[in-house]
Amino acid sequence: MIRRRERDTHDGSERHALGIADNTEWNRLDEVFSAALELPEDARQAWLQKELADAPYVLRRATQLLERERDSRSRF
Repeated sequence: MIRRRERDTHDGSERHALGIADNTEWNRLDEVFSAALELPEDARQAWLQKELADAPYVLRRATQLLERERDSRSRF
């Protein structure tokens, strides 16, 4: 069975699609992702690694989101 990934419906489905089960992790991911977007692209990864040194899972997810964001810009 193929499971369809749902968009954010304000019920946590986007959070669960990213594998984030905890609201604290989700809030942290949201905050660091938004802050990273404000940085120059070449500084983002180093900043994330410093900011999320204590949360490797959130770091992995934030890195994935930034990669997707970069890829989406290159397609348009």
